[in-house]
Amino acid sequence: MRGAVIALVAGMGAAALACGGAGPPPLTQPQYAEPQWQDAFDATPELLLVVRPKALRRDKVYGPLLVRAIGLAAQQNRTVSAIHALEAMEDAEEVIVAVRADVRGSDQPSELVFVVRGVRADIDPGHLVDADGHKLWSVGPSGAVRELEGDSASAASLFELPGRTWVIATGDARMRARDAFAHPIRRPAMLVDPDALAIARVDGPSLVAHAHALGSTGGLAAVGHKLQSAMIELPAGADGPEPRAAERDLRATLAYLDEDAAALAELKLRAVIEALARSKRVGLAWLTSARIERPSAHGNHLLVTAPLPPALIDALLRAGSASLELDPAPH
Repeated sequence: MRGAVIALVAGMGAAALACGGAGPPPLTQPQYAEPQWQDAFDATPELLLVVRPKALRRDKVYGPLLVRAIGLAAQQNRTVSAIHALEAMEDAEEVIVAVRADVRGSDQPSELVFVVRGVRADIDPGHLVDADGHKLWSVGPSGAVRELEGDSASAASLFELPGRTWVIATGDARMRARDAFAHPIRRPAMLVDPDALAIARVDGPSLVAHAHALGSTGGLAAVGHKLQSAMIELPAGADGPEPRAAERDLRATLAYLDEDAAALAELKLRAVIEALARSKRVGLAWLTSARIERPSAHGNHLLVTAPLPPALIDALLRAGSASLELDPAPH
């Protein structure tokens, strides 16, 4: 998805020819455009996260991570555990989270769009309640699609679209979504790997601003210089009992403004991997297996793949319930 807008071309009815001569001009009827979740976006957000829960649950490598994450979320938030909203997410085909930063410099996002595709048919958002039995969503303004509103503190709307799709929008995205669903413009779907279990895309300047090491005075300044975006993909694990190493690889694509910036970033990353190999730090040894390549010799993209080690998966599973030291001191 590059935030491009495709204009909707009105469909023209086929001209009916009258026997024995020309008939009256054919009547044209506007073509119905069904509201789509992507119409809620007017540009690529700073942070975009795509997760495919149903595929994740079936995956023997990463499925337990999803179960653990849902359990932790329920433990941390009693409202979340009571409203059964997680049930809608964990059985959904796809969950998309888009965050746009506050231009005023606040740590809070100025808007958030939360899309759940393939929601269970038996879950009605209008019946979701909090731990005290109060409804989370009330009837909202009448429009092209069903809209429910949260309380005044959340300032959020939930839109129910065709195809068992929910769109929850806050901030400026709330009004934009309301208007977009009333006047669909049929934006194209995002161009992401349809088989990946999870995808995270971060705007380059936003990432550099929040990661000191990538800044102009940081140790990875060459990697952050002219970085346009960073996308990380989690491919599907193996179906067999012992997944092959390559099937645990994380894939990261770094896009740069020009070829020179990509070349300098490549040199820096290779130097970092060599330094890690010399350090022989146990907890970071998995990074020494990372592979760096430029798909095109004169391109501005870097592809970095690294294996996700079993120890890290185990650490993620145990997060919040036990500590696991990934880089123990040598005995």
